Amino acid sequence: MTTVLTREYLDVRPDGWLDYAPKRIAQLGAKKCYNRTLCEELLSILLPARPPFHPRQFATCAVVGNSGDLLKTEFGQEIDAHDAVFRDNEAPVNKKYAKYVGLKRDFRLVVRGAARNMAPILKGSSDEALIIKSLTHKEINAVIKELPNPVYLFQGIVLRRGAKGTGMKSVELALSMCDIVDIYGFTVDPGYTEWTRYFSAPRKGHNPLQGRAYYQLLECLGIIRIHSPMRAQRVEDWSDVPSREAIRRAHAAAFRLKRRETGQA
Repeated sequence: MTTVLTREYLDVRPDGWLDYAPKRIAQLGAKKCYNRTLCEELLSILLPARPPFHPRQFATCAVVGNSGDLLKTEFGQEIDAHDAVFRDNEAPVNKKYAKYVGLKRDFRLVVRGAARNMAPILKGSSDEALIIKSLTHKEINAVIKELPNPVYLFQGIVLRRGAKGTGMKSVELALSMCDIVDIYGFTVDPGYTEWTRYFSAPRKGHNPLQGRAYYQLLECLGIIRIHSPMRAQRVEDWSDVPSREAIRRAHAAAFRLKRRETGQA
């Protein structure tokens, strides 16, 4: 499984070049890929022949969101200790924010609008892979040609409706190639009204509550681990958790009581 679009995928998919490929290219207009030449031309710099990444390629990965709550932590060194680090859009990585978000940078998932402004963001990090989340078009291709970084187009084939935003797709991307996924910068203060980012003024954004519930579900299933200011100094103590046997006895007692109340033998 891969979450990066490849030439191999389009070749194998029955409608790959005639239907799916045009949908990934904005401003195509009436032109279609009847002979696939047009789509190959516009997608050529984004399409590797085969998947460049594979499952369990990295043992530990950190996905760093953009929440302003990161400024309440000092997760920087912890984030940098991971085998790979995933970041979103224009999130800066520099000495100013190093103690909050670290300096390591391996993958960056971006929406189409942010892709136009990547040159200054990626400066000094030519190995950082850029993954374009949505569509591509000629303007983006022109920008890509000027970048020394590897650039790919996000395919996105799982967890499609779990949560909104680029952050969820970054988690999806990490899960496709990492054994253990830790997420940072995905929490907000109670009473959220504006989406705060650690590097800029607050702004309106999608409501994070659905995503927050979804991330917690993934954590309960053992798929990801969530790190936040509320948990930074927490020491987990499971000593007061009842044993399986105690839970079984309590369930049996409750069942017997219920039967007596309903007059059953």
